[in-house]
Amino acid sequence: MKRNIILVIALLATTLSACAPSPTPEEPTVITFAIPATTTFFTQANFRGLADDFNQANPDLQVQLRAIGTQELRGVDDFYADILLNEEWGSDAFFVRGGALTKRLADSGRILDLQPLLEADPGWELDDFYPPVLAQFQHTGNLWGVPTEFVPLVMFYNKDLFDEAGVAYPRPLALSGVEGGWTRDDFLATAVALKAALPEKDFAFAGGTEAAVPFIYAHGGSLLGEDGNCTLDNPLTIGALRWYFDLALVHEVMPTLAQVEAYEPELPPNVGLFSGIYGDGELGEGVRRAMEADGWLNVAAGWGDAALWIAPLWEQGGWQQDIPWKFRWGVAPLPRDAVEVTMLDAFGCYVTAHSQHPQEALRWIEYLTRHRVDISGIPARRSLAQGAAFRGILGQEIDGPALDALLAQVERGQALHLTSTRGMAAHCLGDALVDIYERGADVETALRQAQQRLSGQ
Repeated sequence: MKRNIILVIALLATTLSACAPSPTPEEPTVITFAIPATTTFFTQANFRGLADDFNQANPDLQVQLRAIGTQELRGVDDFYADILLNEEWGSDAFFVRGGALTKRLADSGRILDLQPLLEADPGWELDDFYPPVLAQFQHTGNLWGVPTEFVPLVMFYNKDLFDEAGVAYPRPLALSGVEGGWTRDDFLATAVALKAALPEKDFAFAGGTEAAVPFIYAHGGSLLGEDGNCTLDNPLTIGALRWYFDLALVHEVMPTLAQVEAYEPELPPNVGLFSGIYGDGELGEGVRRAMEADGWLNVAAGWGDAALWIAPLWEQGGWQQDIPWKFRWGVAPLPRDAVEVTMLDAFGCYVTAHSQHPQEALRWIEYLTRHRVDISGIPARRSLAQGAAFRGILGQEIDGPALDALLAQVERGQALHLTSTRGMAAHCLGDALVDIYERGADVETALRQAQQRLSGQ
């Protein structure tokens, strides 16, 4: 009897339970992630695919992408602060280039200090990130953003012209760090051999003011002081530039300013791509001409008229990947001199200070750090950059030894922010360029006079 009572109670409970209304499922938390749609460093399609995969795997958290269109950029003085941080959008996080932007945003109080949040979560494995890449998101000892990938400055070479000349391809720097590999002397010997075999080529090395920067720092010199202003009177800088301009004046492996300005190639269909190389009409003659020359040298490389040139890795394969290079190419690290130098731009994510869901935003960002976001970059995490999956998607142009050499240079080299340092080259060296090439001034005199003009003396 007692057993029957218990059975009835159990059946009654089951019946009532079945009749009770089901609990309403909780709505997922939605975070807005802003991406600059006009940048050439990643594709919107890639972000959409990653967001779709993340949303499917995380039903409690949904990422809503907000792409910035060209219409929204017009009339904006501060591209990143005014657009990506627009509080009316309610953006929780955004993707952008790091570097100098970190300090500006951190000091403005408009982004969140992520250091305490990340330190409290061992799953982030911050030691997995390359230190020079992580450093572009640090300020006052704290971490304000998280990198997803980086783009180093590299030496490209045209395999077709090397083969035509019968010259061996550049050798990656020995991974052990011992003497040998791809040094400044190796570079010069290679360029001289190319010019001897291809005497009709003005662009054995397509070097302008921007290409001079890594050679300056590798020699122990500097282009910019701590205040960000040009410093051209450093003896090591003068020595490096004396060697550099001899590439044109003595060895004839690099074009002079006149040779660059006489170069008249057919421009690519997307002529607007080069609208920025001419300046705004307020630049001095030397700066304007240096900027134009750097632009035309980029054209020469892309059109297959140069055997060696220095450029960011994101230029691999062609202009914005819309106009592919029609030649076989390869990659080598920057030539080593007295100092091994790596120059890179890091890209990653910040969380806005007004976000109502910072922890959820970090879940999404952590997911991005473990996937390939930038199709032209190298993952910021060692585990991804050195893994078989990433190597498997690289073309034969960036083979195992070349990638190993680039990664070793990032680990060992003196790290410099690519855009801010290299972007000042024409401004710092433009007047000296004209004095040296057209007025016959020696390098030291031209640099000291340029320094005086820049200092307003």
